[in-house]
Amino acid sequence: MDDLPAELRGLVSYLAQDDRPSAILSDADEVAYCNASFEGLAISKHTLKTLLSQWRVPDRPVEKLCGIEGEDGRTWKRVHVLDGWTTLVCVGVHGHHAQHAATRTESAERSETKPAIPDTDGSLTPSKSQDFDWTKTEVLGLSPWTRYVRDFDWSTTPLGPMRQPAPVAWVEIYDPMRPYFEQAWQGNPVTLTELPVMMQREGAAIEEKFFDLSLLPIVGQHENERPAGVLDELVDVTQTVRGRRRRDSVRYVGQAIGSATSLKQLWPAFLIGLEPAVVDAPYAVIYSIQDDDSATHANTFEKNCILEGTVGIDADDGALPERFGLGMQLEACSGIIKACLRVWQSLEPIALHSADGSLPISLRRASLGRGFDDELRMAIVTPIMSAVADQEMLGILVIGLSPRSPYDEEYKLWTHIVSDLVRKTATLIILPEEQRRAQRIANELNDSLVHQLRITTLQAEQSEGKFRRMAESAPQGMYMFDSEGRTLHVNDKYLEILGETREHHSTRRPRSDDWKDQVHAEDLDRFLNMWNTIMGKKVPVTFEYRLKKPWKSIDDATGQELEGETWLLANAFPDIGTDGEILAVMGWLTDVSHRRMAEKLLAQRLNDALENKRQSENFIGDYGTGSAIDAS
Repeated sequence: MDDLPAELRGLVSYLAQDDRPSAILSDADEVAYCNASFEGLAISKHTLKTLLSQWRVPDRPVEKLCGIEGEDGRTWKRVHVLDGWTTLVCVGVHGHHAQHAATRTESAERSETKPAIPDTDGSLTPSKSQDFDWTKTEVLGLSPWTRYVRDFDWSTTPLGPMRQPAPVAWVEIYDPMRPYFEQAWQGNPVTLTELPVMMQREGAAIEEKFFDLSLLPIVGQHENERPAGVLDELVDVTQTVRGRRRRDSVRYVGQAIGSATSLKQLWPAFLIGLEPAVVDAPYAVIYSIQDDDSATHANTFEKNCILEGTVGIDADDGALPERFGLGMQLEACSGIIKACLRVWQSLEPIALHSADGSLPISLRRASLGRGFDDELRMAIVTPIMSAVADQEMLGILVIGLSPRSPYDEEYKLWTHIVSDLVRKTATLIILPEEQRRAQRIANELNDSLVHQLRITTLQAEQSEGKFRRMAESAPQGMYMFDSEGRTLHVNDKYLEILGETREHHSTRRPRSDDWKDQVHAEDLDRFLNMWNTIMGKKVPVTFEYRLKKPWKSIDDATGQELEGETWLLANAFPDIGTDGEILAVMGWLTDVSHRRMAEKLLAQRLNDALENKRQSENFIGDYGTGSAIDAS
């Protein structure tokens, strides 16, 4: 047991309190630690060896596997946690063994077995006295979302149950993250920007991700006490990093091909510009399309594909033919020739996949240092068409795609832009001078308009984001409805004031039946008339109305509980379009119950004061009259 790494000592504490038979195994499949439940099974070495042999798969590391059933009817799960160390956990018992397992579990609970290995300064998990599980501690005033997260059965998800040690919960990424966790457990905040993480979700391929990461130690009650926990704030910035990288590659390609004056100069210049894109374009191949000079008849117009160059893939191994004709039958071809023929006939880009065998084996590997040195699963083959009316095909471009990025809309846009760059440049080269100048001006104007549109779109998105953040942090309720009364947007404060969920509120319309459960009966007609006023007169309105739910608060001065009616102040105004029609109705909602209560109390105190004054005056008057009578 002394040979266990320090990082696994916290795992020992976890397994010691687990009712399920559990053990930690070394890379040699030796039991380095087992809890009381596992020890009570008295599993022989032969039985354990037979059980573990079911996981041995040649040339493959131990992965998460469930459903391995032993000779005793138990189902076991084995998980890789750290540098060859694994855990073995019984996740189910079948048949007559279930009753015996239950008996042993009760015995283990009564024994309150302590961890076999004490906590040390090198442990990455706080001691048991500092263990704090926020999901098990009752806290008042939680939001519905927080309560949902607390009560959800996480053990039924891939994340697994709460209270798992980090090496188990984050098994896919824990090894590279371990140094940062160590710093955080020592009380040092950790902030990392654009941290590259290669994630392999269960059953999926490795994916390149980037995160902005903050690990914030949760300070304990005492000054020198180790942190009570670590708060992990994670922001996925993969799209931002990929977008910047791809924009840079487009710029490199544009700079490289800008000075080309012939197609012979264009093809190698394009490949030079694409060479830095080692991730997004592991390899690229360009074929030009030329007339067949060896044609024997004048009326023969067969075209040939001529290999013009490659980047990221070796053209000397025979996998890429230097020349082939485009007049061959599609059924008689294979590999890259068949793909080029399909593009030649359809004039449309096509995708090649390793899964269906359309991607040749020779195109599944790029040069060392490109595409993470992984096997490629996809490539695209796209025609290079001239932009003039006759739409002549000038060449064919083959680009291998990153094996660690999904071919999503963003990736498709990048490949389209790259191929469009070479297409437009090739068109300019083959045009006469006058047409070339006009085409260049048209391209520059088009690029300028596209750039301006992107800037405008980005500004609009930023403005919308600022407005949304402002709305969510506003102390008043904010709302926006369309002309039919359907909800376009309401902030959290608005829903809090009304005391209902976003889903339920979205079903409401400006009708009596939809609001009679919410608005006070005496104010319902006035409430609906205000909507009709806005829609009919197209003017802003301000009004107060009551809800059916009571208002409760605590007097800060006396600590006395206050209770009354819930009063709301609504400000609403129409958003009118250029055609004079109302596009939306928006405004603010403020809870003025406290003000109404203050006014009520003030009026009550004023009435009490006036009543006291009246009674005092009556008393003085009566007293004076009585004195006069006595004197007589």
